[in-house]
Amino acid sequence: MRRLVLCTALAAVMCSLVSCQSQFSRVPQTPAELKLHIDSKSQEFTFRSISLHNLKRVMDKSLPVEKRLDSLHVLEQLDANNVELYPSLAMVLGDGQSPVNLRREILTYLIQTNFPGLGDQISAALPTANDEGLRVAIMDWLIQNPNHASFAQVVKLWAMEKRTSGDMENRYRQLAEHSAGAPWDQALFGALNSDDFAARGSALEILQARMSPEQLRSRIANIVARSESMKAMQYFSEHFGFFPHTGRELMAEVIASRNGPSALYPASVLAFQWQGQYGYHFNIRDVHLLAKLGADDARKQYTRQKLSADLLASVRARKLLRPSSSEYALPGKVLTLDSQIESLSMPDLWTAYLADRLLNQPQLRLALDARADKEGAHAQSVQLGGLVVFDQGRARASIYPPGERRSDAAYTASPKMVQESADAMCFFIAHFGPDKQQKVLGPSEREVTFARDYNLSGLVLTGLGQASLNACFFTPGGAIVDLGDYPPINQ
Repeated sequence: MRRLVLCTALAAVMCSLVSCQSQFSRVPQTPAELKLHIDSKSQEFTFRSISLHNLKRVMDKSLPVEKRLDSLHVLEQLDANNVELYPSLAMVLGDGQSPVNLRREILTYLIQTNFPGLGDQISAALPTANDEGLRVAIMDWLIQNPNHASFAQVVKLWAMEKRTSGDMENRYRQLAEHSAGAPWDQALFGALNSDDFAARGSALEILQARMSPEQLRSRIANIVARSESMKAMQYFSEHFGFFPHTGRELMAEVIASRNGPSALYPASVLAFQWQGQYGYHFNIRDVHLLAKLGADDARKQYTRQKLSADLLASVRARKLLRPSSSEYALPGKVLTLDSQIESLSMPDLWTAYLADRLLNQPQLRLALDARADKEGAHAQSVQLGGLVVFDQGRARASIYPPGERRSDAAYTASPKMVQESADAMCFFIAHFGPDKQQKVLGPSEREVTFARDYNLSGLVLTGLGQASLNACFFTPGGAIVDLGDYPPINQ
């Protein structure tokens, strides 16, 4: 009987050992498993190996969020004071695709660690915090832990806010004041007046939305200018009567100002001349053309009557080359030059006039044909784009590689093209389908939106086959004008 009891007890001990061994056959990855590991005083896994294993699981996008949270809670239980973990966890926090509840708990955990580099990591996560609760938590932490380096990121996000009052607006203002140590408006004016600040355009847009134009102009005029942005705003306000409304317009002012007052003076003279003669109102997108025309003694003498007559004569002299099929008819939004010429501003008229001259010359046409032949071998549709500048009395075009290839049916401007378009006459897009034919004429909605968003005039060239093409000129204001069909360059 004693032997039976002893055997039973021994069996129970062996069973317990086997169970314990199976219990710790893997790294603990839930709080319950970690507790068992600690209670058993097992030496099978070190705390460091447990931490790194669970960090990997927290970052694993293929795991269900519940399992990722379990591993995060393991790290919390370990109180893993390991600086190796924090940057990696901050990456998950900054990933807009990470589940909101995971990001919230990571934020809570990181705040408790007092990690020295946490300010930059948390401010970088702010733009991807689409959940309002998470965004509020991040902003509240930043208010309590002001970080001057994160201020530019905060300003960029603030500029996108539609509301200019309420709790979120108050948080942004507090963030500005804590980051700069000054009232929120002074903080933004100070940012505008610093070349080291990376969000000057956003700072301007915030001020534009929260101050009257008169108040803003007055404040800008009375600041001692130190930055390129502040100097440019003051110069254009004084000499052109123009004040930027967007970061894009501010950037264009800065780029134009880099040529110096001597290059801008002829532009201001011609702008005021056109204002008196034709009722023209200056727009920063016109400064490239105005500066070049103002320095061209022969060209600047052209009257509106002469420009209109020459352009109309050129368009009327060319035959209709598009096929008779209704598929090739211009959309209703595209109007004839005859009906629209009186509504075009002088810069618009000059741009259309110079574009027409450009398309009657071989250089751009040959370059487009060559590029379409090369790319068309691999695609059913070819989209090419670039910029047109005014140089030595004539228009000159440059083709720019696309910024990204989303599809053959859409051209995406590269950051380089967008940047350099601030000192250009207009942009152009060329559409070529199979056999260099395209059935839809005129700009797409995407291209019209691009013109409006970047304050640029555009030129859309549509292949009609047999090396001929149609051209439509359009403005940021939405006017779309048919310049007609252009025959092959050897005809």
